[in-house]
Amino acid sequence: MITYRTEILDEVERRRLELSVRLLKVYNYYRVVVGLGLIAVAAQGILSTRLGEYDPAAFYVLAGAYTLINLLSAALLELLPARVFRSETLSLGLVCFDILVLTALTYLSNGVGSGLGALILVSVAIGSILISGRLANLVPAFATIAILYEEFYLSLSAPQLHDDYFQAGILGALYFATSLSIQSISRRVRQNDLRALTQAAELADLERVNRQIVQRMRTGIVLVDRDDNIRMANPSALALMGQMQEESAELPEALKRNLAAWRQDTQLRTPPFHIRPDTPEVRVAFSPVRSGE
Repeated sequence: MITYRTEILDEVERRRLELSVRLLKVYNYYRVVVGLGLIAVAAQGILSTRLGEYDPAAFYVLAGAYTLINLLSAALLELLPARVFRSETLSLGLVCFDILVLTALTYLSNGVGSGLGALILVSVAIGSILISGRLANLVPAFATIAILYEEFYLSLSAPQLHDDYFQAGILGALYFATSLSIQSISRRVRQNDLRALTQAAELADLERVNRQIVQRMRTGIVLVDRDDNIRMANPSALALMGQMQEESAELPEALKRNLAAWRQDTQLRTPPFHIRPDTPEVRVAFSPVRSGE
């Protein structure tokens, strides 16, 4: 049981790793799109926006550098071996880097009123999926501290601007609420996955035990489908049918006729008959495996 438990936990971890790798790669492409989108929205002159309003030059430089770094990291992640992703340090570093850069871009856009706090929320959500355990709580805490400090520093460097501490506090609470919700869902998914794999392993064990019991029975047992194809036959049944191997066994004509008659009337009692002329007389009892069959 301990061995099965270990194997199941390893399988759950393997699935989590595969999901993390795929999600991390998708997240990197998302980061590239975000960087390009921020530059495009700030550069256009049609829609009114606060992006880069405080320091446009610094905003473009930082957004461009962010996009370039994301392009390089996306290419690098495609080349890294899967074992690198076993450590959550890589995911934590990428998420915290995004939070830091997006907070700086928020500062260069005159604070949380620019709407960039929503992008930080996406990073917090992704981090809560990629990172497990207590380490996941570090992501919303870091994001909340960063956005509050950004508002504090902005109030010192640009006192003429209206303070948005309340909105920053709301964002911080939203970061924690999102992170805790996603962590709860992730735990439930992992528990359900573990339960499903455990049940599958137990069913597989039960099937092997039942098959061994059937194989050792002196009574001949044959399992056929609706098309009379043999799905399973124990050695006793093969001997009665005059056949050697289960894989190549075919249902004899005499048995097919009696089976067809029973399917027409399931209350019919099949009289003894010879499966083949050279085999002894047998008594056969038919029974459906599933109800309605």
